[in-house]
Amino acid sequence: MSTITACIKRRVSVRTFEPSALSSEQKDLIAGILRTNSGGPFGTPVRLELVDICGANRAESKKYGTFGFVQGARCFIAGVAKNAEKGFLDFGYCFEKAVLELTDQNFGTCWMALTYNAEGFKEKINLRADEALMIVSPIGIPSGKRAIVDLLIKTIARPRRRKPWDRLFFLDTIGTPLSRASAGLYAQALECVRLAPSAANLQPWRIVKDLARNSFHFFMKKKGSRTASELHAGIAMCHFGLAAAEIGLKGVWKVLDGMESPEGCSHYCVSWEGE
Repeated sequence: MSTITACIKRRVSVRTFEPSALSSEQKDLIAGILRTNSGGPFGTPVRLELVDICGANRAESKKYGTFGFVQGARCFIAGVAKNAEKGFLDFGYCFEKAVLELTDQNFGTCWMALTYNAEGFKEKINLRADEALMIVSPIGIPSGKRAIVDLLIKTIARPRRRKPWDRLFFLDTIGTPLSRASAGLYAQALECVRLAPSAANLQPWRIVKDLARNSFHFFMKKKGSRTASELHAGIAMCHFGLAAAEIGLKGVWKVLDGMESPEGCSHYCVSWEGE
């Protein structure tokens, strides 16, 4: 397997796929990766289901419509989590981890929040009353040619333009940038967060490191729904935690009581307490 950092750098949002069906071996490989990502740091049960529409007739295919935002995909991943207090954080972590593992196997994916027919997927995976459909992603082999809508979205989102360190990571307080030297061994984990995907590439997280210890507090910059904010925080957690573990840095995720959001941030999400 490639390093986590390499997978993070390789991962891109793919919306145009080779139209040929995936082989049974490829589907088994995908399903195996999805099964292993069934719970996040806070223990919320997560269910990632492979939805194969290759044999669906035209009427049935419309149930899983992506409104023209995806071309050529024959399979999708439907991501579900239990309705729980930390469910969105856990789901964001699990789903992104699966995406990185699939990237390592040369599959393309794309987080989709609104550009699909949710009811069709809910019916297909037998969504239970205590579950929420969080996200859907196409899955397949990326096409060598991108559809016009794919090129348009990538142009608008400017996916490879990332904010610099001094606008994302801070020491003790917002307004005091965290240098790479002050971050120490955690600089690699923070760089992986900087490269994490987000809606319209807004990078809504801000991370504040404690002055005297390896505690990193994740805040959200923009106001928004609980779902969007905590899904983004879960993705950032995944990149940070996996990159830290890869270089032997140990710690735990906690939601701390009494954490106040600094000026310019809408709310606090989660903290990493390093050893």
